[in-house]
Amino acid sequence: DKGSSDLKAFLEEHKLGEFEAAFSKAGVTMDILKKTKKDGGDDAAADDEFWKSLSAKCGLKPGHLSKLKYAVEKLSSSENEGGEEIEEALRKEIEQENAKWHEKFKEWKRQQEMIEANVFFGGDYVRISMHKSKTVEAAVKNAISQHLELNKDEDMKRMLQDVKLSNIRLREYDGLKKRGTRPIQPMSFTLEKAEVKKHQALFLEVKKDGEEFEEYIPDQMQLALMTYDKKTDKITGPSFVEVDEKGARGS
Repeated sequence: DKGSSDLKAFLEEHKLGEFEAAFSKAGVTMDILKKTKKDGGDDAAADDEFWKSLSAKCGLKPGHLSKLKYAVEKLSSSENEGGEEIEEALRKEIEQENAKWHEKFKEWKRQQEMIEANVFFGGDYVRISMHKSKTVEAAVKNAISQHLELNKDEDMKRMLQDVKLSNIRLREYDGLKKRGTRPIQPMSFTLEKAEVKKHQALFLEVKKDGEEFEEYIPDQMQLALMTYDKKTDKITGPSFVEVDEKGARGS
């Protein structure tokens, strides 16, 4: 009928044609949309609750809803005095809503780029939250600072107090084995370049001057060896050794 065709033409004109079926199902007509506070008083179509309800029923996003309200008010304003003022007010409302949306999007994007990691050391851990553009060195310093303040083990705190950056490194942490795995290096890399994941468990490894950091074997596994003493007919152990999957390296 004419009402449906008018609604369809109106929606298509304002690039909202995808919502025609939802509008029709919700019983929305051009007459309902045209009602404004100027000529409809307290009519529900002019009330914010109407727009919220319409948005929910028809799946309108904030940008679509603003566009629809602007188009409707523009259509109605041509039949009312003061139409220019209505248009200007709606333009400002749309600009404000768009600005709010952009701010929310920027914050959402920033959150997606943040690295949140639990950094373990000496049986305790602290949580760091840093942008992925920060360096590994910055993450190490952040973790050290927090452990010095929050770690419950005083001996561990003392170990970190005067440690040189050359004697400490960050590693991925295996919670089941309770040990560090892949080293996160070099210090100059950004967290993104060092392939630190958004939610990651990490580990601070500390050595003394003159010592070497523990060798990292990517496919390393831990074996528990039991020893059988033929003389006493007893089994002793276990003794733990770490080797690669082929048993070619390890201790």
